[in-house]
This record gives sequence, C-alpha cells and structure tokens, in this order.
Amino acid sequence: MFDDSFSNIYLDDPNLHSEIKDYIKLIAPTKSSIVKLYKGVTPIFEKYGIERQIKSSFGRTVSMQKGAYLIIEHTEALHVIDVNSGNRSNKSKTQEETAMEVNLIASAEIARQLRLRDMGGIIVVDFMTKQKEKTEKSCLIIFVKKWQKIELNIKFFHQPNLFDSNYKAKNKA
Repeated sequence: MFDDSFSNIYLDDPNLHSEIKDYIKLIAPTKSSIVKLYKGVTPIFEKYGIERQIKSSFGRTVSMQKGAYLIIEHTEALHVIDVNSGNRSNKSKTQEETAMEVNLIASAEIARQLRLRDMGGIIVVDFMTKQKEKTEKSCLIIFVKKWQKIELNIKFFHQPNLFDSNYKAKNKA
C-alpha cells in the first residue's frame, strides 16, 4: 500500500502525526519527511476536498477526466456500468477517437471504482461503441491488462464492447 507514489501525508492531530512519523522512520527512513502536521484553520477534509471525493466515489454518477462520466447501477444480481463521453464528444476529430479516448479513461476509473466500492459478482460494462475492429481489439487488450491487476475474470459476449466480468471482492474480515 505505502509506496513511492506518496508525496505527502497530512495529519491534523499532533499525537497521531508523531506516531505516524515514527512508524514511517522505521519502515522507510528516507520518506519520513512526507509526514506533515496540518495547522490550517479550515478543516483538513474540507481543505483537500476529501468529503466531496468520498461522496462522488459512492454516488450513481462518477465524473472522469475531460468531461466523460460513468453511470453505475446496482441490482440484486449484478452491477451495470455505462460509459458516457459527456461534453468530450466535440473535442476529438472523429467519433472513433472519442470512443477510444473515453474508453481508455473509463477502463482505469472502472478498475478504481471496483476496488473502492468493493464490488463483486457480475459486472456488466457498456463501453462506447467503436467503428473499427482494430481499434476495438487494442482497447480490449488495454482493458484486460489494467483489470488483471485487480483479479478480474472477463467473459465477452457477442458484442465486444459489452461483457460480463467477475470481480472477487476482497473481504475485510
């Protein structure tokens, strides 16, 4: 979990700050300087937009880069994720470029949402339709590579942009 991608760790409790800093010194002495005590007047969650991120992470609509978004619906039997271009559709030269770009952004965000929401069972994703078979295949290869990291088993239907996947949610027992 703790790796080189961490650039700062802010804490607003002096005791916890000291405890975490001591712990980081033990496990990664060169990284102890990233642990910082937040002394601002604005509450720390508000300052860094954490509450907003938490709320948006569990809502029905998930905004992504460049105006694209996901709609996530849950039923008793499955989860459905619909990928939408939003205002992105006018910015690329062709519809195929838009679909490819949005689907690549969506792939990473869907993997993130599956982990955040601990979603398991059947997951159906409706990616934006692409025109050319070559583009479709390259997109699917990228999706599979990103999703292998979260132990996702994918079963494709007759339409390559619509498939069923089985994600084994990690129980926190």
